[in-house]
Amino acid sequence: MFSHHLTLCLNKPHIFVIMKKLLLLLLFVPIVSSGQSKKTKKVLKKIELKLRDFDVKQPISFKEIPNDKHNIVGEFENALFFQGFEVISNSVALDIVEFDNPLNQGNTNIKIQKYKEVKSVYVVDIKSTFLPSLGMCGGYLPITITASIIDLLNEGKLVGTFKFERKFGLNACVGNVAEGFAIKLKEASSN
Repeated sequence: MFSHHLTLCLNKPHIFVIMKKLLLLLLFVPIVSSGQSKKTKKVLKKIELKLRDFDVKQPISFKEIPNDKHNIVGEFENALFFQGFEVISNSVALDIVEFDNPLNQGNTNIKIQKYKEVKSVYVVDIKSTFLPSLGMCGGYLPITITASIIDLLNEGKLVGTFKFERKFGLNACVGNVAEGFAIKLKEASSN
């Protein structure tokens, strides 16, 4: 019985030949795809971006979105970073509170200010709307994502606008829109 089993195994060398050919095939076929995903390529066609006096070499940050449950800011920061932009994370911006000393007799009014100190030249202010979805994009599809690019060194001058509007059949997630934004911003600023 043992010799019969050994004979059957030795008489099937074609299995080894098939495995060898399969391994050789895998060596020549690229396993990792390069470039954007199919969704991002579709998103690129749906993006409108207008720029004026934008310097791609300057640091950029994003205005904080309260209760950012869709991680919009994180996705956009990552996308810009991967495209080579100098991104200042919102988490390093400082909350500063200033007030006048009320004990000083010269003060008749007390002035209290709270503001964010950011160390970037540009701030991107993002607005968005979402649609619940079943199982895609963490349960929410972006319907619209718009952004204003603000130049902090030039008295808050608007230097760019961005708009993405979801069309029927396009199931892009925030990450795809963020990647599309970063690609378009890099392309537009290099022209």
